[in-house]
Amino acid sequence: MNNSLDEPISSPRFDPLVKVRYALDAIQEGLLKVTWSARKDIAINESIIKYMGRAIAWVQYMPAKLIKHGIKVFCVCYAASGIILVYKVYCGKGDKKTDGTVISLCDNLLQKASLTDAQGRTLHADNYYTSMSLVKHLYNKYRWNCIGTIVPTEKNDWASHDLPFHKLSNGT
Repeated sequence: MNNSLDEPISSPRFDPLVKVRYALDAIQEGLLKVTWSARKDIAINESIIKYMGRAIAWVQYMPAKLIKHGIKVFCVCYAASGIILVYKVYCGKGDKKTDGTVISLCDNLLQKASLTDAQGRTLHADNYYTSMSLVKHLYNKYRWNCIGTIVPTEKNDWASHDLPFHKLSNGT
């Protein structure tokens, strides 16, 4: 591939994955061509591809994962079987294609998987994705439910979203 044709880093059209974009798109199309019947339960989570080199600037460290260093990939899959429908490689904070919010990430992945047409689905998510703003957005826009863990940290956060529960004390 001719490096002189690449966009400069300062350009809004810069793609850090330009060298592997064809392969990533081919895999994505293959995953979408597989005729899995879309079920009611959809899961979203992040995964790590093990990588310990220094050539990539967006290597993530996630101590809670089994693989601690690597390339973060956001995945949408069927909750029952774990079959991946769509994915997005995280290219760091400098990725100009998204605004970095969980709502835009979920919308982008769900639309890419063509799952937004059916109502009444349930999105299963961990506490990284679960927020009252995402739950309200999914219900208002798609009539979807959301199952996940909400971890309120400050009382101001609870009052702004009118959560129907309160944080339990440490002894409970």
